[in-house]
Amino acid sequence: MIKSKTFVSLCLIAPCLSTVTFAQLQGRVLSKESQRAIPYATIYLKNNAVGCHADEHGEFILDAKGITKDSVYIQSVGYTTLRIAFQNAVSTSSFYLTESPITLQTVNVQKQKQTSSIWKGATEDHKGFIFGQMGGSMLREVALYIPNDEKKEGFLNAAGFYVVRFGKHKTPFRVRVYEPDGDMPGKDLLTENVVIHASGPNRYCTVDLRKYNIPFGKNGVFISMEWLNLNDKKYYYDVKYRNSKAVNTFYGQQIGLSNEFEELQGRVRINKGDWKTMTMGYASPMFKVKIDFYED
Repeated sequence: MIKSKTFVSLCLIAPCLSTVTFAQLQGRVLSKESQRAIPYATIYLKNNAVGCHADEHGEFILDAKGITKDSVYIQSVGYTTLRIAFQNAVSTSSFYLTESPITLQTVNVQKQKQTSSIWKGATEDHKGFIFGQMGGSMLREVALYIPNDEKKEGFLNAAGFYVVRFGKHKTPFRVRVYEPDGDMPGKDLLTENVVIHASGPNRYCTVDLRKYNIPFGKNGVFISMEWLNLNDKKYYYDVKYRNSKAVNTFYGQQIGLSNEFEELQGRVRINKGDWKTMTMGYASPMFKVKIDFYED
């Protein structure tokens, strides 16, 4: 009788064990070498298309309701990406990333003469079109292609991102720069973690890029804004539309869009997926870069 009862009990428990779900994944991202926190690291689940970012202390909380199995990826500029099974990640509190060597751009501008500086990208005033991030566990990144019409080589001096009044304009975001791969962003040219936020709405939020020695090649560059999906309620806000009872939750800053370009120059990707052309309103993000051109 004892064996029979044990068998019945296990049969009743086993189905429950196979469908265990976890409400959230949380922990802290640290450098394996220095033991220091890695701020704004990216955490995402490959198959369930959810993700978040660590805060300035390396701490994160990711909503994982209904998830039973997946691979968790944790990455940051200058570190090797960590991959860990979801089942193991939920029982881990500290996640260590290993530093990876970065090949810096080798330039010698001392022997070159600067001939001109020019802003390229969006130039017209904002007409009212906006673009932003819905609330929830989503990773979003938007880029603008800056062509090299002059076919002259130079270096990036600065970048600007137009942030509008609607939304939480002081939300931090990460600046990214990519080398073109066909008509989509390719190799990452900014090899440091550059995080900024707008000081005010309805203006360009600019960042000095001179110290990073980023080349402006004959194929141009992509300048990008990566929303940082932080677990901080002050960056979330609700929007109720007219003639509708539904309330939508948004997160972070909203950017201006422009239809001044002859072709769609905007690109977007969700949850570290493939880049796609932005088609919303046939408009492109209001980003711009300042280029310093040199000659021997």
